Amino acid sequence: MRTVLLKVALLIPITWLTSCMTPQHYLVNNRLAEENRLNQQRQEERTEELRKEYFRIEVQKAFSKGVQILSSDIYKQLSGTNVPQSNLNPANILYSYSQGTADCSITITMERKKNMVEIQGTLSYLKDGDLRFICTGAKNTRYSDNSYIKKLSQGVYLN
Repeated sequence: MRTVLLKVALLIPITWLTSCMTPQHYLVNNRLAEENRLNQQRQEERTEELRKEYFRIEVQKAFSKGVQILSSDIYKQLSGTNVPQSNLNPANILYSYSQGTADCSITITMERKKNMVEIQGTLSYLKDGDLRFICTGAKNTRYSDNSYIKKLSQGVYLN
């Protein structure tokens, strides 16, 4: 009887221990591993969001600088009577985070002899950090402006 009690007494802890085991680790270790995995995943998501936010800020600064350069060039080339204005809005920027690029449609307007000159196009932020403007339309320009508009239509790099 005593051997039976010893066997039963040994069987209970062994059964209890094996019920808490999985093929890899104890259940407690599995819970800790799962918590660590979730924490690591959250940290990676936060890091990715910070990277995207940094990219957005960098693109917005580059676009602002690029529009200033483009506006002053248009002012010089088209001989306007007032400083050109643009409709650059950060809400209109389309980001491609995986490719490291961004695009924004802009319109630059200025008054010249009581006519509003409009230059429409797409401003692109390229992977290497360069800016490119491609003109897609021009209104109220003169015949003498055609060579400059053609140059803008082929694409101009702004640095």
